Amino acid sequence: MLRGSNRPEWVAAFWACVAKGIQIVPIDPGFSEDFAHRIRTESGVSMDITDDVFDLLGELAPAPDFSVEPVTTEDIVQIVYTSGS
Repeated sequence: MLRGSNRPEWVAAFWACVAKGIQIVPIDPGFSEDFAHRIRTESGVSMDITDDVFDLLGELAPAPDFSVEPVTTEDIVQIVYTSGS
């Protein structure tokens, strides 16, 4: 789950997940913690990437061995929740 402010690290994390075939659940950072918990539970996310994690990502060196996983039109890229979900 990506939950953070608009920043370059958010975009980098999003596209890194896409490149690795990881399903993304982006949510608005303004959603209540109760709603975020419901989304975590319903979607079964295994990682919650927040601004705290984005702060750390900016300090890491690029991964020299990053590889892109094959993706098909049948793969799920993201699961979108809105305030009306």
